[in-house]
Amino acid sequence: MGWIILAISIGLAIIVSDIAVGMAYDTNTEMTNSAEGTHVVIQAFDQNPAGYLPNIYEWVMLYNPTIDSVNISGWTISSIEYRGGKSFRVINISIPPKNYLTFVPGKPWLHDTKGERIILKDAEGNIIDETLVAYDEDDDNLYYERHPVGVDTDSDSDWRFGSQTLDKGGLRRGTVKSVYDGDTIHISPVCSKATEFITYNAIQHIIPPDNITDEGKIYISPVEMAGIQSVRLVGIDASELKTKEGDILEEGNESRTFLDDLCGKKEVVFDIDDCSQYDKYDRILAMVYANGTNVNQEMQRNGSAKSLVITPSEFVPYANYTYTPLKLNPVVNQSITFNASSSRTFDPNAAILSYKWSFGDGTKGTGEITNHTYQSPGNYTVCLEVTDSDGKERRCNAVDMTLVVYLTEGQPPIAGTPLLRCGC
Repeated sequence: MGWIILAISIGLAIIVSDIAVGMAYDTNTEMTNSAEGTHVVIQAFDQNPAGYLPNIYEWVMLYNPTIDSVNISGWTISSIEYRGGKSFRVINISIPPKNYLTFVPGKPWLHDTKGERIILKDAEGNIIDETLVAYDEDDDNLYYERHPVGVDTDSDSDWRFGSQTLDKGGLRRGTVKSVYDGDTIHISPVCSKATEFITYNAIQHIIPPDNITDEGKIYISPVEMAGIQSVRLVGIDASELKTKEGDILEEGNESRTFLDDLCGKKEVVFDIDDCSQYDKYDRILAMVYANGTNVNQEMQRNGSAKSLVITPSEFVPYANYTYTPLKLNPVVNQSITFNASSSRTFDPNAAILSYKWSFGDGTKGTGEITNHTYQSPGNYTVCLEVTDSDGKERRCNAVDMTLVVYLTEGQPPIAGTPLLRCGC
């Protein structure tokens, strides 16, 4: 696609923002022919994301709802309130059909409390889209999102304020932008299917291949990508970082430093707890992996955090299994081995007590590893229930997966996506 350049229009920022102020409230402004049929919308934005200065990364997400790729070169994304308004110009980029573009500048550009509005204009200066006047005083994961997706009726009712809807299953990846304390980090972006990660240099206005900077980022994805999000490491609790008066506590600072060494500024993989995706502070609950290391468990092993199990949790216990043979689909009268050794509990004070199987044909089994033979071809939902105990209470989670059994050999394996069931 070529390099992407986003130039901060420093000299034109005041001029652009003045024009924006004059036009922003005219919701009856008609799009010119240049905008017809290419109605990219502002899909979401967060003017006060999780974090604190200098690690606040306000972001905006665009969406192309059309069936054609839209070239937005020369378009501008502007705010109207922050220091008189900030304007960013897009150069050499197109948004594929039904794709999202998330823009995360490296500097503040949106006001929290004055009533901010974002305006998207095409290369000729025509208003393509604009947001409602928004206020957000809390630095958390809540943000404004257009609903339904891609629908623009020029009304404030197009917008809702809340947390990101997270798909269940699978691993996600992102970059740790900052470490807040010993059990909370800030990740950008929260997405698993980003097709392009491109960096721009807001000072030089170019992207040399050998000079990757952190001035700001653009992400393109077929699924929604929120910008910076606060992630709480599930299953652990670190010491408080500060007193109520704001003084740094030594033990809490040591935990934060160790967590920063493990994952700070690194790309990580994280598994969201699908039984409890958010905590009461709207932080995403997840198991985090940096360079293959389970960060949550490493914090406990090091003594930098203690165990804190809050149920329901996908990981207490975690139910998972494999089956053999794998190369070809199972057939009638063939012995199939089901193995649940990948199941585990992330509660260090607990142990798995039992494995219960239901093979989808009316028969059941027990044990970590078991064998079963099907008498007829067909689709069978195999369920595994795993129970653990910490000596005080028992917890149980289950996973279902569809298995296809054929009459004859030679068919490729077809297994459905594992489906978590919280509780049994």
